Amino acid sequence: MSDNKDCCCGPAAKNDLKYIKVGGCCGAITKAGMVPTAGFNWNLSDRLGEIAVRLGFKRMEYAIAPGLYAVGTPDENSPVLISANYKLSFDVLRRDAKIDAWVLVIDTKGVNVWCAAGKGTFSDAEIIKRITETKLDMVVKHKNIILPLLSAPGVAAHEIRRQTGFKAVFGPVEARDIQKFIDNGMENDTAMKTVEFPLWRRVEVSWLELVMAMDKLFWPMIAVIVLSGIGSRGFVLYDAVYRGMFYLYAALTGMVSGTVLFSMLLPALPGRYFSVKGIFSGLLGSIFFVLLSGVLAAPYMYLRLPASVIIIISIASFTAMNYTGCTTFTSISGVKKEVKDSIGFITAGGIISVLLIITEMIMRVIL
Repeated sequence: MSDNKDCCCGPAAKNDLKYIKVGGCCGAITKAGMVPTAGFNWNLSDRLGEIAVRLGFKRMEYAIAPGLYAVGTPDENSPVLISANYKLSFDVLRRDAKIDAWVLVIDTKGVNVWCAAGKGTFSDAEIIKRITETKLDMVVKHKNIILPLLSAPGVAAHEIRRQTGFKAVFGPVEARDIQKFIDNGMENDTAMKTVEFPLWRRVEVSWLELVMAMDKLFWPMIAVIVLSGIGSRGFVLYDAVYRGMFYLYAALTGMVSGTVLFSMLLPALPGRYFSVKGIFSGLLGSIFFVLLSGVLAAPYMYLRLPASVIIIISIASFTAMNYTGCTTFTSISGVKKEVKDSIGFITAGGIISVLLIITEMIMRVIL
């Protein structure tokens, strides 16, 4: 560490992120100086922070300062775990591992382990830098560090050993298996190397996708509401809200179908492209919408029905395609190819639905 006064309240910030403070004003005393501490259990702030970032609130600002942290009451023989500086990654590690350990947090620009490894910010160069800066060799007697398995694509373990003398070992996928991994002689069994993506996790991720979809579609829906207020009497605010809410509900149905419903049904939906899977989840959402919205008895049903169904399917397909970055399921040939093949059809669906809405507006003005 650079000096003791900085260690007391966490390592110093080194980029333009405003770091969230971890630990109190007292820390663990080591030969390299004082190291900030953190417990296994989450406090109210940690829980509220998780809820906020899972709903997209300041998601890219949820970071802690890089450096060395003491979790529990580690000593010079305790394991050294490597973590991203995305605070939720750090919090899940200390809560689920529940072992006395040193946690070396590297600067991933507030991005989680898996994504940071793909982006190149969870790298051997960054780990080497933090080992040197924190004087890790003065804190522990051994020469082993445990990396999360999902960081493997971005890390050359041999470079870490060559430049620092520390042997980098890739641990299990789940933090809860770290103690078992250590007891097993630093070896992963098949279960520890398996990435699971059960229903509850898929739904957990889907809420963030839903919020992001709502943010992207805010202004297009405002435009639809305005168009809905134009009739034979000119623009009427009441009509805009009353008629526009119909299409707003359709858009919301598409968003929910392409995020929450899609995540729940992901393994069962046909197709390899996520955009195609999204079409099927959108079709299911359309059935519920048609049955519950009363569109079959509404004025201009012959325009409103196809417009609303196309809106739902197009939005569901688009939002489902965005889900590729959140899941262990993979599409046929990567995101770029899928976007290239799918975006034209999704855009065409959006254009057709807008033309139908404009046609309805013209009919209201004429009649």
